[in-house]
Amino acid sequence: KSISLTVNDDSEITSIDMKSLKQHPIGIPNLQSNSIPSPFQSIVDVNLDRNNIVYEVELSRDHGLEIIQGNGYAVVGNVPKGSKVDQLGILSGDIVIATSATAGNQLWTHDSVDSIKSALSTRFVLYPTVKIRLERSLNLIPVELKPQILVPYITTVIVKRPLGLHVAEGEKSKVFIQHMKEDCGAAKTKRLEIGDQVVAMSASWGDQMWTITSVENFIMSVRMHTSPILSLRVKRLVPLDIYLGQIVTARMQRQLVRQQKSQHKKIDKEINSKIDVDIQIDNNINISDNIVDSKLENEIDDKLDNDIDNKTISQIDDQIEISLD
Repeated sequence: KSISLTVNDDSEITSIDMKSLKQHPIGIPNLQSNSIPSPFQSIVDVNLDRNNIVYEVELSRDHGLEIIQGNGYAVVGNVPKGSKVDQLGILSGDIVIATSATAGNQLWTHDSVDSIKSALSTRFVLYPTVKIRLERSLNLIPVELKPQILVPYITTVIVKRPLGLHVAEGEKSKVFIQHMKEDCGAAKTKRLEIGDQVVAMSASWGDQMWTITSVENFIMSVRMHTSPILSLRVKRLVPLDIYLGQIVTARMQRQLVRQQKSQHKKIDKEINSKIDVDIQIDNNINISDNIVDSKLENEIDDKLDNDIDNKTISQIDDQIEISLD
């Protein structure tokens, strides 16, 4: 199935004849060489926290995969040479992180052997195969293979209307960028490329992202979004060495910026705290001054009252003496 649509200058989407176009390859170019051994042709992610690649394989009921308990997670045990597991490129020590759900295409995460065995037994009741997601240390990948191994890179790009974006539907209804008009928003971003897969776009309200599952779904999402600005989340395959170089460096720089911002906030908080202390001290001083002033005023008033009383009494005594005289 091949469907191709474009977003015109007025942002409406219309169907066009693909054969009349100078076509780019639909989907992410297959740059993988046949010399790339399994499982490096099925990498789905890179776990930078654990410095691992993430890959997936499909196994049948007679898979023969030995799973043992590791330190906090399940790992692959012994892999006999020439076995089905060995032919898939699975190595002893690879971490098993997820398996297919009992029904459907979702993956369930696991951290123990018992959980994985239970998931496999229930899955094989309904299906003849199971998908397993595993991790392997980047240190185990030969250096000469890293420029040839492709890994997915996902980023979000803000695009202004008119989009000028031509998309095509590839395998499994995935939506790919096939053409961009030079004078429109998509091309002006300088961040989108032919072959990028559109995996999500901003919802018509809030900060959520809608998953793009087909061209028709993309059409509906664009039409429902009335804002002059759209956010597109795209996926692209890049060589592993570039990913580990440029992309990881960029992430480290962003992390450094976040740390610096956090440090600045901490300093500002300390400064504000000191200012609050100074204000409190000033308030306490003012309160003390007011108390002292009030006390002095009371003492002066009392003295004046006493002086007046004494003077009045003296005057009365004098008048009495005069009267007696």
